[in-house]
Amino acid sequence: MKPEQESLERCLRDCGFDEKVSLQCMKCVRNECKADLLCLLNRQRKKLMDQLHAAQRNVDILDYMIRAVESGEAWMGEESSPASDDSAAKGEETQTEV
Repeated sequence: MKPEQESLERCLRDCGFDEKVSLQCMKCVRNECKADLLCLLNRQRKKLMDQLHAAQRNVDILDYMIRAVESGEAWMGEESSPASDDSAAKGEETQTEV
């Protein structure tokens, strides 16, 4: 196997491509199918960006929880928590303790 091919396979693996799609990418490179290769690369990029945004939302919630605990605020079950903001935005009822 050529060093360039090994390097490309390693990059694809590092970027989270499964073996099947990685082989499709390698085939595109060999056959000089630039449009197909770009489609596969862009699809994986979108997948990674979706995962990144989901992880960022989770980090934001954790930051909120950390600040609430550090300041002594109660945050569990309160309407102002980030997790309940989603349900309020959807028009769902939220319960508050009396």
